[in-house]
Amino acid sequence: MKDIKAEKSSIRDLEGKPGQSGIPDDASRNERAEKHDAYSEGHDRVTKPPDAGVQPPDGRADLRDEPEKSSGMISGINELQTIEEKHRRGDLPDFSSYTAEAGWAASLREKVGDEAVADAGMGRDPAKLEKIVNSTSLDPEAWKSLNESIGAYHDAADEAEKRIHSDAVCNTLDGIMNPYMITEESRGRIMDGIRNGDIGEREIRKIGEPLRERFNEVLSEGHNELAGLESRRKELVREQIFANDPGEIEAIRGKFDELRDRENDVRKSLTPAERMKTVLGEMRPMGPPENDSGQLYVNEANYESRFVIAAIDKARENLPTEWIEKSNGTAIHAKHVDRGYFIHEEDVSTIALSTGNGIHRCAYHELGHHFEDIFPEIKKLEHEFYNRRTSGEKLRWLGPGYELDEKTRYDKFVDPYIGKDYGNTEESGYELFSMGLEGLYCSSYEMQKDTEYQDFIFGILATVR
Repeated sequence: MKDIKAEKSSIRDLEGKPGQSGIPDDASRNERAEKHDAYSEGHDRVTKPPDAGVQPPDGRADLRDEPEKSSGMISGINELQTIEEKHRRGDLPDFSSYTAEAGWAASLREKVGDEAVADAGMGRDPAKLEKIVNSTSLDPEAWKSLNESIGAYHDAADEAEKRIHSDAVCNTLDGIMNPYMITEESRGRIMDGIRNGDIGEREIRKIGEPLRERFNEVLSEGHNELAGLESRRKELVREQIFANDPGEIEAIRGKFDELRDRENDVRKSLTPAERMKTVLGEMRPMGPPENDSGQLYVNEANYESRFVIAAIDKARENLPTEWIEKSNGTAIHAKHVDRGYFIHEEDVSTIALSTGNGIHRCAYHELGHHFEDIFPEIKKLEHEFYNRRTSGEKLRWLGPGYELDEKTRYDKFVDPYIGKDYGNTEESGYELFSMGLEGLYCSSYEMQKDTEYQDFIFGILATVR
């Protein structure tokens, strides 16, 4: 695991003083505190302006001798954009007037993305940015809190008081689009934002990005542990060669057994489905709830449907608990077919799976359509993501093995089926989420080649309820 905490948080760097953790004193989130700290240190980076060859001298943002300026996040955004425009023209900005607001604005941009911040500065309407910040933050009035803390920072009587208000700004920034600080209440605000258009696929991708990074990190950690276990195995072999006492030999055999058991546990934890459950489980409850009523199935039990039901139930173990509870209220008709499909009609969802080696992949795929039906916000996000990615592309036949009317927009999708067209409206079907689930949980294709797409799917899994 890389030492994320060794990286300097740029908010703190710009102020020339250490910051504090953004974790609120909330016992219900104590289990996520360590993960949040690592996220904050690794993702609150303020980078130097684009194409800049220099950065502010150390201690510049101490700001004791700075000129009087209007305070506030919009002021910081305007200043940041002015600095970067000077760099683009080849001018060296006067860093003697480089304020803390510019650094905080750069940190906010790291959180919410370039477009949202660009749209708010230079006299443009900041309302969209304010809604994004409030909807995706631990604090429902984060925008107001940021500006009040910035104002208090400038009104502070001494450096100690400035430090207090500076830390308050940092803490508020830590809670924006931080998946490890999403609560049920803030998840509800994100859902409201999706419905009314304040939150789109861009914001969902930003939330999903650290989860994708964590997903890869878990794999690296596991491989490192396996390498260590292999080294220990070689040591035990040497010990066994030189052991003479029967009791010592028996003890070494016991260590071999323990080593083998641990290797098996680690290898199991590195399967895609287990890694997904681990990563998502760090920020929301996963799997069936206690005293789970179970999924309602309406078909007659037979030999073939039994395997379909088992595959669906197995996939449910690795999905968000809230999703499972929602699904329990929808009747499912499980079927065995040659080619899987999903359809919902007359209050019954038919999930048809092709059995064999691909049944688990197929289960995640069709459950993706099932949850699209339960949560219409997913289709709304898919519609936005799809149109951005496939803009200007014509429909083309999917190719051999598909009906002539099965068409797609290829984009740069790893698998052309991801771009399959069903009418392309907010209510039409898509393959984005279904293919995303099977890609992440089953590694059925090389989804890791499209990190933006991975971020999108992780963001949906993190936020939708």
